[in-house]
Amino acid sequence: MMLLKYNRTNMKPLLSIAGIAIIFLFIFLPGKTQAQEKNEEVTIIAPYKPSVTSAIKINRNPRISMEESGSLPEVEYQIRSKRVNTAVTPEQPRASRKPGEPSKDLYRSHIRAGFGNYLTPYFELWVNSLQSDRFNAGAHIGHISSYGKIKDYASSKYSNTLFEAFADKYYRGGTFGAKVDYKRNMVHRYGFKPEDFPGLDIPDDDIKQVYQKIGFHAGVESNDASEYAFNYYVNLDGYHYFDKYESRETAIFFAPGLSKKVDLFGNRRGQEFGLDMNLDYYMNKDSVGDHNDGLFGARPYLDMNLQPYRIYVGVQADYVTDTASSKFHIYPVIRAEASLLEDVIVVYAGMEGGMKKNSFESLSRENPYMNSIVPLGYSNYKFVFYGGIKGRLNKIVDYSLQARHSTIEDMPLFVTDTSNMLGNTFNVIYDDAGLFQFNGELGFRSKSNFGLILKAGFYAYSMDKEDKAWHKPQLSASLVTYYIVKEKLTLSLDLTTQAGAEARTFSGQDVIAKKLDAWLDLGLGAEYRITERFSAFVKFNNLLNQGYQKWYNYPVQKFNFLAGVGFSF
Repeated sequence: MMLLKYNRTNMKPLLSIAGIAIIFLFIFLPGKTQAQEKNEEVTIIAPYKPSVTSAIKINRNPRISMEESGSLPEVEYQIRSKRVNTAVTPEQPRASRKPGEPSKDLYRSHIRAGFGNYLTPYFELWVNSLQSDRFNAGAHIGHISSYGKIKDYASSKYSNTLFEAFADKYYRGGTFGAKVDYKRNMVHRYGFKPEDFPGLDIPDDDIKQVYQKIGFHAGVESNDASEYAFNYYVNLDGYHYFDKYESRETAIFFAPGLSKKVDLFGNRRGQEFGLDMNLDYYMNKDSVGDHNDGLFGARPYLDMNLQPYRIYVGVQADYVTDTASSKFHIYPVIRAEASLLEDVIVVYAGMEGGMKKNSFESLSRENPYMNSIVPLGYSNYKFVFYGGIKGRLNKIVDYSLQARHSTIEDMPLFVTDTSNMLGNTFNVIYDDAGLFQFNGELGFRSKSNFGLILKAGFYAYSMDKEDKAWHKPQLSASLVTYYIVKEKLTLSLDLTTQAGAEARTFSGQDVIAKKLDAWLDLGLGAEYRITERFSAFVKFNNLLNQGYQKWYNYPVQKFNFLAGVGFSF
């Protein structure tokens, strides 16, 4: 046994941030200590383990003082050479291990082509520059279409075509990037049965809709990672979007921002002052008239890294203006998180808000069967409260769970256009809503041959005027996984499910909520690498052969497959 003496120090917590209410999370910061030493004798019954305290280096270098007019003394020396015969027998050398280098067998291009049932041709081409720390550029071309029919329904032909090209230039302290793209999406509004309209001849061209988009992006961003760095970014985006029926939308987005790293608390953990801004302007025109409106947003913020805690505090200011009126909105933005067990568990909570534009492009991308003339406006997310937990396990498993409640003013909903005799198009209506949602995600990625991503979301709506949140699901989930067999064969599985969506229908003047059937879409795929450059693939979709409806009166294609080849060059 031995006697040891030690000091016990009392700590007092210090809360360093005043005036801001953190709603969901109490954050305690370690404060400065005021020590009161107590000397006590403690008897420890354990084997004696001697230790040596860490050595303290004396930071003093020897110096030779020389007189101003002095000189070094001459040194006389002789070298006596003598040959010594030696025999060296080297041992078998062992290869040293070093980080792997990028493969030399890199290819600039990859092409894939295939064909499937429902008369479905498919083609994609990727072209990209090789590895470089100065420049990156590439292009992508893709097309898929289908000319088959869905039993009992009108023509359901569709096609999707895209072209995009980009270039990024890396320079000391930043990156400059540019991109152009073109998209063409063609659909037919097939949501009716021709036999229900005997004697009525409806040409396919009358129910055909074509959306086209020409877009661009240019941006510059600095990436100074030094301790007190000043960084900035400037992005300019835009597009021209139009359909077959003279509805068109032109939008310009200008988004500058800047940030400055500081050390407010002397802990050298990093805080950041910043300002994010955006100026969005929309010009819409259709067969009835035209309409212009804009959104200006600014968010000053302070991001404080106080490990293991992090606090983000800001203010979102949005100003909406159009030809009729202008409105100004301001929202508090707060986020706080605590990292436990070295990011194995991260607990967070916060609140935010903001304005969101319901543009012609975004609405038609969500539902391509809507009318060409629909009311366009902004949704006001007045309050959004959220909290959750996320983390990483064993460096290969990621997880995230989040609960969120939103108070939304003017949320868009899709309802069947009853003024259309065929009932095959949708109008957009707006209603105030409260939305509670719970989302979860689990990701697993092994180092070599297996990966999995599982996502699920649960949604509960409370509407102000409408009976239901039309066409909004209560449950959605997806599973994507792959497995590589001996670096030759890649197997994949994807599963998507949805339940709880309802459509608005009428019985006379009474509104009837038509519940859409829950559905499960299962797909399997396989790709075999015949050579380093050449491969063959096959993909099976909707293996359960369900003609489910994502939109009312719009069943999807049942079991279908696509097979083809790929080649790198």
